[in-house]
Amino acid sequence: MLEMTRCLRKAVPSKQKGGTVVAEQIVDEEAHARALENPDLVRPAECPHCHRSRPQVHDRRPRVLRGTHGTRKVIQILRFRCGACRAVIRVLPAFVCRFLHRTWATVAAALRDAEKGSQRAGQPLSHTTVSRWRARFNARDQVLTVLLGASFFPPLVRMAEKLGLHATRRDIAVAFGPTRLHHLDALVHRIQPGFRLA
Repeated sequence: MLEMTRCLRKAVPSKQKGGTVVAEQIVDEEAHARALENPDLVRPAECPHCHRSRPQVHDRRPRVLRGTHGTRKVIQILRFRCGACRAVIRVLPAFVCRFLHRTWATVAAALRDAEKGSQRAGQPLSHTTVSRWRARFNARDQVLTVLLGASFFPPLVRMAEKLGLHATRRDIAVAFGPTRLHHLDALVHRIQPGFRLA
């Protein structure tokens, strides 16, 4: 089980100097549209790389999101550039999975359907993909429990203490709120950048 979840804990080196910041307040496409109109809503307060200046809008990059019924949607991802160190910071909306090119709603729906033993008609997700996601969520993860317990945020500390070190990622997601996977992933990324929930 350790080998299977190693990729979830390994920090993936960013292709850009500044890395990725998750905009935790952007939980749906409507909020994302507002952020595209007004980038100050998601502009980092300081450069996460050098901490010397406030980044300015650099550009927008397309990101293709694969949906549950064979749909593909392109959204724009804002990128900011630090004037001091020239780092480029990508700001990802919280509703988008950092490594999967899918929304958390798609992942949650696929996991729910897998639990019921069904698959939605027209769903392009392969059995292998859904099985991999299920295996990851059903795996015990002491590192995730310890991260949440060491977060200094009392509700998370209590949740980690209650669940214990033998909790699975699914146990943690259910305790946190199964409809709030995007919040949990953003929180985990804030505590330990590069750590993946799925």
